[in-house]
Amino acid sequence: MKKTKAKTKVKSKSLNPKLTPWDYLKSFRTKNYIEDLSGFSPFLTAMNYSAGNSQFCFIANALNKLGQHKLPKRAFYDFYYYSVPKNHRFIKYPKSAKDPKEIKHIQEWFGCDEKSAKTALEVIDKKELKEIKDFFENRGFIK
Repeated sequence: MKKTKAKTKVKSKSLNPKLTPWDYLKSFRTKNYIEDLSGFSPFLTAMNYSAGNSQFCFIANALNKLGQHKLPKRAFYDFYYYSVPKNHRFIKYPKSAKDPKEIKHIQEWFGCDEKSAKTALEVIDKKELKEIKDFFENRGFIK
C-alpha cells in the first residue's frame, strides 16, 4: 500500500481585507473613493475632524446640524470625501495627556477612585506630585 501525504488547505489571503475607520480617513486625503462602507464609522470620522484641527470643524459641525444619525453612511462618506481637500496634513486622534502611572500613585496615596485621582492631579503642585511619585518608585523611602 502506497502512503500519501495529507493535503493541507492553505488559507488564501483576501485581496480586500476589512477596512478600518482610519483607511476611510486616508481616502479623504488621497481622494481614493471607497465603495465598501462596511468598516466606516461616522462617529469616529466626526470626532477626528472636530477635535483635531479647527480648519475642519465646520465640516463636522455641518453634519451634526443635519443629524448624522439620520444620514445614510454613503451620504456621510460623500460629504467628507468632497469637502476635505486633497493632501491636507494628517490629523492625530486626540489622546489623554495624563500619565496613568501617576494616576495610580495618587489613587493609592489618597485611597480614592480614578475620577477623583484625575481631579486631584490637576490640583496637586509639581513638588507634591514628585514626592508621591518618589515614594512609590523607591518603595516607601522618601529621600
